[in-house]
Amino acid sequence: METYNVDYAWAWGTRRTGDPITLRAHFRFASEDIAKRATREFFDALMREHGFHGAGGWAAELAGSRQAERAIDFTAGGEDVADAIGYAAEDAVEHFSRYPGTTVSWEQQPY
Repeated sequence: METYNVDYAWAWGTRRTGDPITLRAHFRFASEDIAKRATREFFDALMREHGFHGAGGWAAELAGSRQAERAIDFTAGGEDVADAIGYAAEDAVEHFSRYPGTTVSWEQQPY
């Protein structure tokens, strides 16, 4: 599975240092059933507070689903914005790589 390498120019290129950034992961699974299970288990394993799921300075939100595909937005902000977005991507790869045939592509969202 393709890992994400933090683009520091993007992470720190917001109007004000530490403003939130969002990295979208586009996951493709071997089947719709695997997509549902993998995504449910990912979110179930995260802390949930005030309606948000996340860990270590980042939040995750399901941004779209279609058959065997899922898009998840990872958002981070603050002085550790680059590290947090990197941790989010690492955690996602660690979890979703357990499902054979799963692929991911990464999309840095505009500010």
